[in-house]
Amino acid sequence: MKIKDICTGVTDGSHNPPQGIESSDYLMLSSKNIFDNKITFENPRYLSEVDFELENKRTKISAGDVLLTIVGTVGRAAVVDSNMPCFTLQRSVAVLHPKADICNSRYLMYALQGKRSYIENHAKGIAQKGIYLKEVSDIDLIIPTVSVQESIVEILDKVASITFARQQELQVLDNLVKARFVEMFGGEDNPQKWNKVKLSEFCDLQNGYAFKSDDYIDMSGVLNCRMSNIRPDGGFDAEYHPKYLPEDYWDRYEQYRLIDGDVIIAMTDMASDPKILGVPTIVKSNGHRFLLNQRVGKLIFNNDKRMNRVYLMSFLSQLYVRKGLAKSAGGSAQINVGKPAVLNIEVFEPPLELQNEFEQFVKQVDKSRL
Repeated sequence: MKIKDICTGVTDGSHNPPQGIESSDYLMLSSKNIFDNKITFENPRYLSEVDFELENKRTKISAGDVLLTIVGTVGRAAVVDSNMPCFTLQRSVAVLHPKADICNSRYLMYALQGKRSYIENHAKGIAQKGIYLKEVSDIDLIIPTVSVQESIVEILDKVASITFARQQELQVLDNLVKARFVEMFGGEDNPQKWNKVKLSEFCDLQNGYAFKSDDYIDMSGVLNCRMSNIRPDGGFDAEYHPKYLPEDYWDRYEQYRLIDGDVIIAMTDMASDPKILGVPTIVKSNGHRFLLNQRVGKLIFNNDKRMNRVYLMSFLSQLYVRKGLAKSAGGSAQINVGKPAVLNIEVFEPPLELQNEFEQFVKQVDKSRL
């Protein structure tokens, strides 16, 4: 069935949101507040009571409604719970009102999450993509009986609960690595007075090739390494929304090949979340063959005896380092940095033995992560 046949309506939030006030009990959320299975109320826009009433009449959000992000990071879906505070929305979020006798709200949420690739492929735009409500309304979903839906939801809720617990564990491990780094090497104030060297003193940076969307094919053994493969936490996800290139590109663009252990860095940030400008990662190909895409830089080391790559990645991941890099960025909706800005980053140079000790610690944590 199409979404328009299982919902009483599909609307979106305000196209011209009010300016807002400093603080109030009347909240307006955007796509930045909507995640899979989760709605957050961090950094909302606060409205006056009059503005809120006007906006709420249009969006008509009720418990059991399903929210779907349709601008920016599209395809994230969550259900409105009865214990949530009242809120209204900006146009980056669609509100789906499922018919209770046809479709369970949480079933619809999971079904939409399963359609994310479809939604992303139908989103249009350059700096910030979006999908029209009509296209959302025409999405086809498999709709079994409500009792079967409830059984499916029970299983998926358990899976989501386990996944959430594992994600919390991974976050604890990430925090452990960050804390150990600061303990060993200090923070921005450089309390140990380590010598500072520019990145250009021990490595160069290679920009990726500007592959076009027309280059992509349905399947092959060659993948395009894009910014989306670099995860906000510094991980490398080889299977994240893969884009395949023709087999002969592996030889044609040999100079853009990546191998396990290569350090790459995101050189562009999008207007939508997540912000990844300056996030480095170490390539772990999982057996795939990757070619480097534009706006992703590869560090080419000329002296491996000066800088441990695991240490360097953790250093470049420090928030103050990334903020400093962002200050040199150009652009508005899509900000980016060039090769000189990256190579101009000043890096602490502690003894290599200490860097190697940190790498061994990270490896032990990675075993727990795995």
